[in-house]
Amino acid sequence: MMDFATNHVLRELKHRARIPVPGNDSWTLVGIPDEYGWLKENEVLVCVDSPDEPDL
Repeated sequence: MMDFATNHVLRELKHRARIPVPGNDSWTLVGIPDEYGWLKENEVLVCVDSPDEPDL
């Protein structure tokens, strides 16, 4: 039962955290915490995967 509740809360948080951006040239970014402190203040790490390009 606890697993269900945890999954429900995480799914709801993921849904509510989205910021809609109009247009076709936009991406969905998902934020996660930097648990190991690799990034400096105001830094972000972004990995972009284009569906039009084949995987390496």
